[in-house]
Order: sequence, then C-alpha cells, then structure tokens
Amino acid sequence: MLGTVLVGTLILTAILGLPQFLVKGGIKYALGWLLIGAIFNFIFLWIYVYFALPAMTGPLGGYGFLWLPILINVFAAGAMTMFKSEDYRSDEDDSRNHVAAFLSMGSALLVLVIIWVVISFSSWKQDSRKLAFSNVVPATPVTEIMGDGTTKVRDASIPGSDEKHLPIVTDGNALNRAGGSLTGTLGSNYSWGKQVVQSINGHLYRVSLMEFKDFWAWKRNPTKTTPQFIMIDAENPLVESAPTPYTIKYFTGAYFGNDVLRYLYTHGYSSYLLVDPTIEVSDDLKVYETVGLGKYVMGWSGIEIQAMAMVDVTTGAVDVCQISNCPAWIDRVLPDDATDTYVDWYGLYKDAGWWNLGKVNTLMGADDKAVPIYNGEHVAWQYIMTSRNMKDNSGVGLILYDARERVGTYYTFNSPFPVGGQVRSTFENNKTLKQSSTTVDQMILVNIFGENTWVATMVTPAANGTQYQYTAFARANKTTVSDDVQFDKDPKIALRNYEMWLATHRDTSEADPTQESVTVILEGYVASVGTTTVQGNTYHVFTMNDMDAKPVTYTDDNGAEQTRYFVGLYSPTQTIELPLTASGHHVLVTYLDTNLSAEVQIQAFEDLDVPPQ
Repeated sequence: MLGTVLVGTLILTAILGLPQFLVKGGIKYALGWLLIGAIFNFIFLWIYVYFALPAMTGPLGGYGFLWLPILINVFAAGAMTMFKSEDYRSDEDDSRNHVAAFLSMGSALLVLVIIWVVISFSSWKQDSRKLAFSNVVPATPVTEIMGDGTTKVRDASIPGSDEKHLPIVTDGNALNRAGGSLTGTLGSNYSWGKQVVQSINGHLYRVSLMEFKDFWAWKRNPTKTTPQFIMIDAENPLVESAPTPYTIKYFTGAYFGNDVLRYLYTHGYSSYLLVDPTIEVSDDLKVYETVGLGKYVMGWSGIEIQAMAMVDVTTGAVDVCQISNCPAWIDRVLPDDATDTYVDWYGLYKDAGWWNLGKVNTLMGADDKAVPIYNGEHVAWQYIMTSRNMKDNSGVGLILYDARERVGTYYTFNSPFPVGGQVRSTFENNKTLKQSSTTVDQMILVNIFGENTWVATMVTPAANGTQYQYTAFARANKTTVSDDVQFDKDPKIALRNYEMWLATHRDTSEADPTQESVTVILEGYVASVGTTTVQGNTYHVFTMNDMDAKPVTYTDDNGAEQTRYFVGLYSPTQTIELPLTASGHHVLVTYLDTNLSAEVQIQAFEDLDVPPQ
C-alpha cells in the first residue's frame, strides 16, 4: 500500500507542480508548490487508497485508478496558476501564466486519454478470446450401441440429481429464520451478514456470520469482535437451527483494519484483485473468509483467479493455496459475478462473433440470477439458457458452472420447454397454492426419477425475508399444468407425492428417445402391500418376490440393487383386483420398465388368489 501511495504521489505532484516552474515567481515558488502538492497528494492518496483499495493489476499496472485524483489535480493546478496571475499585471506575465495553466491541464487530460485508450484497446482486442476464456464446453455426446449393432450419437442429458440434497431453503427463508435468533441486546448490536450456500460434510447449509449493526455498535465493543455464526439447513426448511458461539474479528463489512479485504490489502496483497470474500466453514467447523487473488486479463474485465487466501476470522492468520491445490472444503474459487460474465460471453459468442449486433443465434440466462445446486461434491451454479430474440420463454439448454473447478458444461434440451414466468405461473396458479397466497421464491431444474423437474420453494411475505410454506415439484415440459403440481410442507413428503404421481403419469409425448423402456410381465408373490393418498388420489403400492422367492429389485445409477415398488391406481378394466390384494397373493403384473426409479406404474394386474368375478 505504501508503494502505491508513493508512486501515485510522484505522478500527481508532477502534474500539479511542474507547470508552476513556468509561472513568474522563481524556483523557490515552484518548489514550494511542489512540496505543498506532495504533502496534499500523499495524505489524499493514503485516504483514497485505504478506502477504495484499488487493485494494482490490469492496464497500466493498475495505476488507471489515478484518473479521479488526476482530475482533481488538473483543476487544482489550473486554479493555482490562474490565481498566481493576479499578482502580475503585465501581458507577458499573464500570458506565461495562461500557458502554464494550459500545459498543466493539457498534460493531465492527455494522461486521462492515454488511460482510456489503453484500457479500451486491451478490452477490445480480447473480444475474440472471450468464448475460450468463458471455459464453457458442450457436454460430451453419448455414443450408444443399438440392438442391431449400429451406433447412435446423442446429446447428453442433464446429469441426474441427488434428491436428498436439493437446496430448498432460499435466501429469504434463511434471513427470516436467522433473524429470529437476534433478540434483546443481540438485536440492538448485531445483524446477520450475507447468507452463503455451501457443502459441509456432504450436507448443504446456508451460513452467515454475525456482524455489527452499525459503526457505533462496533465502536462501543471493547474487543471489536462478534460472538456467533449460524448454519441453517439448506435442504430441509423444517429443521431448527441455532447460532454457534465463535469469536469473529476479521470479516467482510467490518470497520477499518478488521475488514477482511482491507486487512489483506494492507498485508501484502495489494497487487491482486481481491474478489468474492466468502464465508467458508471447514468440515471440522473452523470458520474462514476465503478471498480470490486474481488478475485482470481483458482490460478491466475477465478475472483470472491465481490463488486463494484463507483468512482465519478469529486470529487473522492468512494461508494461501494455489487454485489446483486448495482444501476440499472450499466450494468455489470464482465469484458469482465472474461466472455470470462467463456465461454471458458464452451465450454471445457460442454461435456468433463480436460483430453480431443483431444478437442472432445468441443465448442468455432466463433468470436474473443463477441458483445454487449440489453437484455431488460442492456447490455449482445453474443457468437456464434461452434465446435473446425469443419471446416465448422457452429454455433451450442449461449450463452448470462449477465455480470450484472453473468450468461450465452446456447441456442441450431435447425439446424446448417453458421457463421463467410461465413456470412460476404454473406453480402459483395451482388451486390449493393460490388459496394460500404463496408465491415462488426460488426455482431449480433437476433431473430426478429420469425426468427434468422443476423444484419450487413456495413462500409468503415476512417482515424479515420470506416465510417458507411448501416445497413443490412439477415436470418440466410443455404439457404440464397447474393441477399436475405436487407439493407438501415437508420436502420429503412432497418428493414422495411427485414420485407417486410420476409412476402413473409417465410422459411419452416428449420422452427421451435415448432412454430405452421395455414392457415386462412378471409373475410372483406379493411381499408387502399398502396404500398412500396423494392430493386425493389413493395409490396401491406393493413389493414382490419372484417365483424363486427372491425379492424383485432394480439396479440404481450407482450399480446397487434396490427394492422395486409397484404402484397402481384402481381401474375397473385393468386393476379391479388391486384393492383386494394381500401379502402372499400370487399375482401377474404388467409394467413398463425404464430402470429410472424405484417405482414403476402398473399397466395391467391380475391377482390369481382372488376368485374370478
């Protein structure tokens, strides 16, 4: 920081003071102004740099930040020179003073023009690299060998999601729940900071640090520390969360030297762009602020993260890891706005060049912000892509951007389906949900049970954030209507409801042609049987043993054998005997096997132990 201030002082003092040598008054006068200018600029720059924290990277070695101080010095130099002219009355003196003022302002403006040209050119010349730098790649096509020995190449489907790790809890939910813990003196002195989604020991949480409510709360605190952080379960909104006692001194938004960015800047990291200070809780529940150490690579845009600084929020100890060698508990090394930029670049230049002013064949995110999703190891960002020129709110693909590995994968949808406002309306216009006045707070697109599925968090307004009400599921296709939405207060029950609904509503109109299904006729014995009611529909569910008394199973995505559940609705023509079935009955079942989920829909059913009607 000191070096930045000294170099900046020299530059500004030269602009302010050197023209004074042209003013009548001698060297003594000019040196006096140089000294005054140096003192003023040193103090001014120290304050400016301390609070603005300009990154010494990018065009002109980072000194482009001097444009504002230069402007101030331009007017100061001109004003002082013209003021000096009042002391002399000859035309010659007045002319010299005007020349000095002109040279002072002209040289400063020239410097500003150079700064603008260098930055603009360094950004413009990199346009051709933006597509590559975005690091978004199409998903690898899948090659399949058909039954006749021929091969078929298809686009990869979006990866299956672990239904046990869906980030149901939203920012608003977490803010509302955390706010309830700030009572009494805690509420008058502290508030909760930004909620950050992260994976801790394989489970998703929204984590927040306790911050000072205002400057005066910080000033009257003798230790300048806050006492707690909170981990709110992001997968189940019904799980209660309580703050965890912890001494927190260095964090984003703290005052003066306790602000984590200022702390790093003044401790040797001013040559980096300090990006995305993020709470990270290690698997042993130690709390850090992680900060990306980056460089500009395209003017003042295009951030390349070179390392991560991990700041212990209690002691201030700083550990730095190279990107390829950071601890596994760090969820991301790219900030949200960087991934937003890269996805935008990919959408612009995927099928078009920078000259494409009409935005033909370009894509953009369907929503204003990306949503977090668990990719099996840590948090990734999901972007639903739509055409910039389409007005029908149809999604054409999905980008999953892994902010830890710094790579995005683009998946093309087999057929476009509604996104954005149309999907929100589908959820909110469900008869029951509409009566309860709930709205969609968050939507994510997942692949569960072999279906692209929207998962919505339904909420009502609250004084602080939003109040969770329901988790809702709906199949993502053009035929889904509001009555198809399956929901419940408990996310697990909502998921079961959706699974039961899918078992009897398999969609064949837009089925993935790569998912082979076969009709199976199975003879065996009922092992266990029961019923479940989902939104007024009674489903009969049973398991079976085959004729060799072995349990009927299927193989899941991990290669493990799982119990097969047979699901059916009563039908006078095909399943009339279903309500009479009992454990041990000899049955004949016809079903469509896609091997996608534990449940299969019964197409025909005969109970051989029930007397014919």
